[in-house]
Amino acid sequence: ALAAHSGEAQSGGTTNFEAPLRTILEEFEAGLPRHRRRGAASPRGADQHVLFLTDGQGGDRTMRREIEEARGLGVAVHTIFIGNSRCPPVLDRLSEETGGTSWAAYFDVQSRSIRLVDRQAGEAAGLEASSPRPEQQKLDRLG
Repeated sequence: ALAAHSGEAQSGGTTNFEAPLRTILEEFEAGLPRHRRRGAASPRGADQHVLFLTDGQGGDRTMRREIEEARGLGVAVHTIFIGNSRCPPVLDRLSEETGGTSWAAYFDVQSRSIRLVDRQAGEAAGLEASSPRPEQQKLDRLG
C-alpha cells in the first residue's frame, strides 16, 4: 500500500544538511585520541568515513564549517542523492573536498530495482529527471 501511494508525496522547502553532519562529526571527535582532535588531521588523510544519504535540497548553503571540520578530523563524506531533481552542488563539494565519493540513486524500470551510479558518470550518461528514457530517471517512486 505504501508503494502505491509513494508517487503522491510532495516535498518543499530546504533540508538542513548541517545539523546531522555536525552531530556525527562530534561523535567522531569524541572517539578520537586527544592529539587527533580539531585540526590535527591524520597524515594518512581521511581514515574515517560517513555515508550521507539525502533526498533534500539544501538551498544556498556552503557547509564550509562542516567541510573544514570533516577534513580536520580525517573524515571522508560520501554522498548519495536520491531524487528526481538536480543534486544540490553543495553535496558534490562536500564529497570532493573531504575525499569522499558522490552517488545518485534511481529506479530502473526494466529490472524494477534501485540502482546506484557515480553522479558524474550518471549525469554524463543522461541519468537526469528529465531523461526521455524512463528506465533511467532518478529515483522518484517505486512504480
